[in-house]
Amino acid sequence: MPASTRTIESKPARRTQTALSKTAESKRIRRNKIVTTVNLEPEVLTYLQQLQAEFERDRSYLVNSLVKDYKRRREQLQRETARELFPHMMTAPIASPGV
Repeated sequence: MPASTRTIESKPARRTQTALSKTAESKRIRRNKIVTTVNLEPEVLTYLQQLQAEFERDRSYLVNSLVKDYKRRREQLQRETARELFPHMMTAPIASPGV
C-alpha cells in the first residue's frame, strides 16, 4: 500500500489595509524626523520602558508625545496666567467704524 502524501500549500503573508496604511504613513513621517541622542537617568528609562510595554509604542513615539504634551500644557498655563495678570488685554478688540 503506497504511503499517502499530503501537500500543504502555504499562503503568502498578507497585510491588511490598515497595516499597509500605517506602514506608508510611518515611512512618510519618518522623513521629517531628526535623529538625536539623549542621556536618561535610570529611573526615567525604567518608566519609559514601562510605558513602552503598556502602550506598545517605541521610545521615540513616547518621547515625542510626552514633549508635545508638555509644550501644550505649558502654553495653556501661560495663557491662563496672562488672563489673570492682564484681564483687560484679553477682551476682544472693538472694530473701528468703516473697516
